[in-house]
Amino acid sequence: MEKILNTVTKVVVYLIMGLGVFFTFWTISAGGDLETDPALANKVLNPYFILTAVTMVLGAAAAILFPMGQLASNPKSLIRSAISIGVLALIFIISWSMASDSTAEPYYQTFNITATMSKFIGSMINVVYILGALSILSILVSAVLGMFAKR
Repeated sequence: MEKILNTVTKVVVYLIMGLGVFFTFWTISAGGDLETDPALANKVLNPYFILTAVTMVLGAAAAILFPMGQLASNPKSLIRSAISIGVLALIFIISWSMASDSTAEPYYQTFNITATMSKFIGSMINVVYILGALSILSILVSAVLGMFAKR
């Protein structure tokens, strides 16, 4: 199954690369006429944009589906992933409870920021602070444990 998947992936990648090269050369050869002829610009550039959209959708689908397949084949990693998502949800809940919904400052009115938006923005800032602090703490703990592991 893995060999078939690798072969299909290679064929699709080579096909997309070939189409990209073709559309690039087509765009270069049409060159200056694209600015003056909107019909030609649509004829040349629309397939290019469609190829870009298809490539983006395929990449997004692969980024979502392959990890889900890996999780389904390994239930222990599924449990660890669920715990990680739960921890992130807990961090968001804590951040939401810490955030203020104040809109008293003048720039809140300038950008039409509502109380709910203010609370969401504040909670996202708090999430960044908490995750940054946890990252720094994990680096320090890892360094300390690494020093003791060498002895």
